[in-house]
Amino acid sequence: LGNESAKSTAGHVFVDLEAPTPPIMNPMPEYSKKGPITFTWSASSDDLAVEYRFQYSLDGGENWSTPVELTGQSYTVVPTTEEPLDDGTVVQGRVWAVDAVGNPSMVSEASTTIDDAGPVVTITNPTAAVTTNAAKFTYEWTAIDAGCGVDYCTVVFNGGEHRVTATTGGGAYAWTGALIEGANTFEVWATDKLGNKSK
Repeated sequence: LGNESAKSTAGHVFVDLEAPTPPIMNPMPEYSKKGPITFTWSASSDDLAVEYRFQYSLDGGENWSTPVELTGQSYTVVPTTEEPLDDGTVVQGRVWAVDAVGNPSMVSEASTTIDDAGPVVTITNPTAAVTTNAAKFTYEWTAIDAGCGVDYCTVVFNGGEHRVTATTGGGAYAWTGALIEGANTFEVWATDKLGNKSK
């Protein structure tokens, strides 16, 4: 009979091919103490709502773990039995944004290395017991840290504690003490810039 219904309102399809702006990972320290490592990043923007995708790697980027739940603009990698974050582990994180239709942004990355070991201290003078009639004696040692670097050394001489920060070069240190008659005791340890101690 040719009867027609009322016409529907016009339909519109919005095509979005533009990726969100990339979230920028905030800088991480070169070295971090063993413990939870938190990555944070800036907000992404897009015409549509965005979600973030985050992954982390503990083996130089060969394998990446994806958290099951991610909210906000941060994620904390927590040490576990399976992932202890031991000394020397490079913790890498990467993040990107995805809009409501699946367009991904560029990836932003950051990393930090776990430093959980103290410096190595070696006394170079004296290397054996010394008998002398001198009024003073200069003790010498090296303090080497493979991670964040030595911050200072602590000398305990005849019960008194002294802090030594100046190096004589190449990780070498020296300290001169006034000798007393009889036995003189000398002990030294080093502390790195994260607070790890050699003793």
